[in-house]
Amino acid sequence: IINLASGKQIKIEKIIKTICDELEYTGNIEYRKKRPGDVRVHEGSIEKARNMVSFMPSVKFSEGIKLTIDWYKKNIL
Repeated sequence: IINLASGKQIKIEKIIKTICDELEYTGNIEYRKKRPGDVRVHEGSIEKARNMVSFMPSVKFSEGIKLTIDWYKKNIL
């Protein structure tokens, strides 16, 4: 198993904002109190992918979200 990621930290707030912006969602986002085990920052290590298959990220996070949402709109919805 290998991770394919950016290799950079990203806060959950940025993930939510990027998805909402791409979907043009203008509603309220409800944040709740932290719970034990909640992950606030995500960072996938790409070291194994880099070593095994010379993986290097070529798409920025925001562009990847856009491409993913576009794919779902065309293929799922």
